Amino acid sequence: MKKILFLLLLSLFLSGQSIAQQMSQSEVDSMIAELPNIPDDSSKVFTLIMISDYYTNINPVEGINYGQQALDISTHLNYASGISYSNKYIGSNYLELSDFPNALKYLMKSLKIAEENGDSLMVQSAKLGLGNIYFKMSDWQKSLEYNQSVLKYFLKSDDKYNIGTEYINIGAIYCDGLHDYTTALDYFTKAYKVFQEMGSTSMNNLIYNNLGVAHMNLKEYTKALNYFGMALQINSQNSNLSSNAMNHVNIGETYLTIAKNIHSDSVHAQSNQLFPGMSSNNILSTSLHLAKSHTDSAINIYRQTGSLKDLYNSYLQQSSIDSCLGDYKSAFDNYRLYASLKDTVFNLEKDKKITQIGMQYNFEKKEATIRAEQEKKFIRQRNIRNSFIGGVVLMLLLLLLLYNRYRIKQKANSELATAYDNLKSTQQQLVQSEKMAAFGVMASRISHEIQNPLNFVNNFSELSEDLIQEIVNSDNEDEKRNALTLLKENIEKIKLHGKRTDAIIKQLQEHSNKGTAQEYFETDDNKSEGDT
Repeated sequence: MKKILFLLLLSLFLSGQSIAQQMSQSEVDSMIAELPNIPDDSSKVFTLIMISDYYTNINPVEGINYGQQALDISTHLNYASGISYSNKYIGSNYLELSDFPNALKYLMKSLKIAEENGDSLMVQSAKLGLGNIYFKMSDWQKSLEYNQSVLKYFLKSDDKYNIGTEYINIGAIYCDGLHDYTTALDYFTKAYKVFQEMGSTSMNNLIYNNLGVAHMNLKEYTKALNYFGMALQINSQNSNLSSNAMNHVNIGETYLTIAKNIHSDSVHAQSNQLFPGMSSNNILSTSLHLAKSHTDSAINIYRQTGSLKDLYNSYLQQSSIDSCLGDYKSAFDNYRLYASLKDTVFNLEKDKKITQIGMQYNFEKKEATIRAEQEKKFIRQRNIRNSFIGGVVLMLLLLLLLYNRYRIKQKANSELATAYDNLKSTQQQLVQSEKMAAFGVMASRISHEIQNPLNFVNNFSELSEDLIQEIVNSDNEDEKRNALTLLKENIEKIKLHGKRTDAIIKQLQEHSNKGTAQEYFETDDNKSEGDT
């Protein structure tokens, strides 16, 4: 449960990102409203990228949407920097959705284009993003490779601030992933020295915490408590609730570990330094009460901030402390709170995932509708063009035929009459061909009109099967009610789209009987809607 901080910063390049993250919703809404008035140029690309970045932690699906718009304009303009930046922010939004394959795909594209374009800062940003993805995928070696590459770049440019932040990142990989705490400690110490040389204390809280975690894993509890205490003092002054709670958790866990291992020689020697003159029993009791006090402080803060995942982990730690104190009722109560909150967090994350999937579905459906309209327009233009070319070619052939026949047999009236008959026959065949083509187009349109609502019937039927299975398998009444509500909505939508299909067929039959089927398709009111 020890908490380490993984920092991903580029002081210069990512300053724009922090600006976007700090914008208010009203500012973003104003930017969105202004988009139609901005020409498709580089300024619009970066406006869209700012909006995409803003939505990264709020609504990643919308972030992807605006990033894709930036990418489309950049691609149309052949604007390499815009393409690279757009791919980077689309990938960042996919990372928020834990869609690692797409996150990797877009960040890799961003890196490739930035390298080709000679944009060194964008190269480092893309590598940093890839290192973050692999960190979250627990692919520690690849995360380490990318972060070491970024560190090498900043060492060469003597960028002190980013050198320090990369020391922190690499230390976190060694500590949290590779469990090489000695190497992690070395990197955290290097980071501390860099920021001390700069005269900067902005990272002290983070560095002290991570130094404490490294020392604790090395079983150097006195040093760990010293660093956690310094981090806690900074957080108390800055009123940083989240970091404050994290320090309390780490201090509480350190004291709990001391209490559990009080009889080992190493821990006993360290505990005598912490509590000089105390007996082992008094050290045990004092350590447990300090552990309980700090964990209680963390729990109170997490209740204020609403950080449920951190809260249920703190309840688990408190349960372990109460058990060591012999207060088994309190230990049971805290464990029950832990279990209850863990289930709540699991359900919330599941609901969030379902919501994200729904948002992604709506986004993809919107994109599919746009692509379908573009495809229809393209097909219509292609058919008109091909018909025109075919007609011209056919007319030229006919004129050539008539001219040759006229020249050869201009005095033969009988043969001229035959040529006339041939021309008339050819015209009839052309009319017949056009009719057949029209029937083909009409059949295709009928298929499209009916297929659209049938797709919804099929899709909601499949979703309903899954919901029925979930109802059968679930023992949770709330989950069953939720699933039944969704099932009812699906059945209503199946009924709705079934009626749409029936209405389309009846309208087509009426127009067919009247001989006005073509008018049906040419009327906008009758076109099938891509509704849910």
